[in-house]
Amino acid sequence: MNRKEKLVTEQIYHVYNRGVEKRIIFTYEHDYRRFIDCAFHYLFSNERYSDAVNSLENGLTTTFREVTSRNEAEDFVRPVDIIAYCLMPNHIHFLVKQLVDRGISKYVHKISTSFTNYFNLKYDRVGSLFQGPFKYKRIETEEQLLYLTKYIHRNPLEIIRGADSTFGLGDYPWSSLPAYLGTVEEPLLKELVLASYPSVEAYRNFVAEEDIPNKVEGLGYLNLES
Repeated sequence: MNRKEKLVTEQIYHVYNRGVEKRIIFTYEHDYRRFIDCAFHYLFSNERYSDAVNSLENGLTTTFREVTSRNEAEDFVRPVDIIAYCLMPNHIHFLVKQLVDRGISKYVHKISTSFTNYFNLKYDRVGSLFQGPFKYKRIETEEQLLYLTKYIHRNPLEIIRGADSTFGLGDYPWSSLPAYLGTVEEPLLKELVLASYPSVEAYRNFVAEEDIPNKVEGLGYLNLES
């Protein structure tokens, strides 16, 4: 990871960060859902996402379909395409393609600021929630792309192993794997990955295999990061 490296449009990046002092940033289901809703909101809109703590409970959030429809007439240009993601209790992973100059920086800033405001209101705290600026790594080969999605989708493995034995990685609701497997609908650029496999089941098997993606050249930094 090199913060001095310029984020280049039309390139793919692994974007990640963790809670300050490795603290928990997703305490309850609503926190996870809030972050995902916020991520999709800013994927399709410049409008501020409400910081109100009760917005989820009161049904005030806007679905990505509604946001998409509203902004088509405004010629809104998406800052990034999301390829894959995973939210863990104290850290996040996103695999994104930058579509416009500074798209990733602006997009991540909006999400992080919005979620921090919400979190601080809900839990009566002040200050930064994330451990400094987000980190990123440019993806340079197809092999890196495929194995990084595997790494991201396997992140909840220890949580899964501690859950009911019938609960699998495809059931973890806070990653993009359910969308890859077709059990939920989300606006992801998953075709970029699935095109390398003869079927969805083949990709599921790839993710289930035990080999470690940081063995792939260029992914050794995963040994040092969340």
